Amino acid sequence: MKQNATYSLPTGYEPDGRAAAACPPTADSTSLDTEETSGKTEAGSSYRDFLTSGMKGDMRFAEQIYTEWDRQVNKNRLGQLLKCKSFAWFMLHKETHLVRVAASACGLRWCPLCIRSRKYIITQSVANWLQDRKKPKFLTFTLKHHTAPLASQIDALYKYFRAIRKHPFFKKHIKGGIWFFQIKKSKDEKYWHPHIHVCCEGKYIPQKELAALWQKITHGSYIVDIRGVKDIRKAAEYVARYAAAPCRLFGHTFDDALEIVKALHGRRICGTFGTAKGISLRPTKCEDADDWQEIKSFWDVKTSLEFDDIAKGIWEAWTHNRPYEGPLPSSPPAIDEAFKKEMERPTSFDQTFFTYWG
Repeated sequence: MKQNATYSLPTGYEPDGRAAAACPPTADSTSLDTEETSGKTEAGSSYRDFLTSGMKGDMRFAEQIYTEWDRQVNKNRLGQLLKCKSFAWFMLHKETHLVRVAASACGLRWCPLCIRSRKYIITQSVANWLQDRKKPKFLTFTLKHHTAPLASQIDALYKYFRAIRKHPFFKKHIKGGIWFFQIKKSKDEKYWHPHIHVCCEGKYIPQKELAALWQKITHGSYIVDIRGVKDIRKAAEYVARYAAAPCRLFGHTFDDALEIVKALHGRRICGTFGTAKGISLRPTKCEDADDWQEIKSFWDVKTSLEFDDIAKGIWEAWTHNRPYEGPLPSSPPAIDEAFKKEMERPTSFDQTFFTYWG
């Protein structure tokens, strides 16, 4: 395979199978932006209903998986999942008067809503890093098919990947990068296919030598793919898709999906090294949190659009991404006390708890 071949990256997707409308940040973007709002015209009185209207299959499947997993380990992750995005308020920027939505988030790895938020955040971080790289490359390290349990195969893959990163050959040719894990299953449903992708920068990488080194380290796996990254945005979206979640659970059988969830519990599924060290691949604290004020709950606005001019004005400002210049509601938003206390804490705008859409 030619080293300088253009890597054909799949387009992004949303959990309901529709093409993603991932848009690059603009000069007017704020730190509260974490996800495109292409579904703003869809139905739903609560913010959670509004967001899940196009991905009900994924949500139901995630609920079933967490129900069974909770039963086995005596936990209540399902309760967290069911509350995700249930508490939401419209926020107004004190200077620009732009409108955003703040919502509670469960932060669970397999929550379809949180996955969408993480994808957007990671896409921005990766795209920003790639923008300054010279001739970035995309590597894939695979293992030969094996009948071992998935957890054992992941253990081995991670062990081998750590070993090759420590090797002088790897350090000589690769200055830094972002790695992420992906899992598939063969078409005949017999073999798991775990592999690690690396978006990196460095010198020319001799493919045959790298493959030979990988074969030696893994005791037989020799397939290593090296391709040049030509489209930074598509590369960033591809990285983000699997750095946010290694696969789409809804595309697997129930038993396989449960095995994936168990095998990856507590494991890192992405990371950085070298020149990419320090790149954030997770939600970060909202630096301009003090510049935003709550104006009205999402439910209040959505249910009063037909007879409340203020609600209609807030909604239109949000959907059209333009400043809201109308009067503010006379009463404060109905925020649950527990969440209100969280907002008053120093870390209240950490996006692992609050996610901003917009």
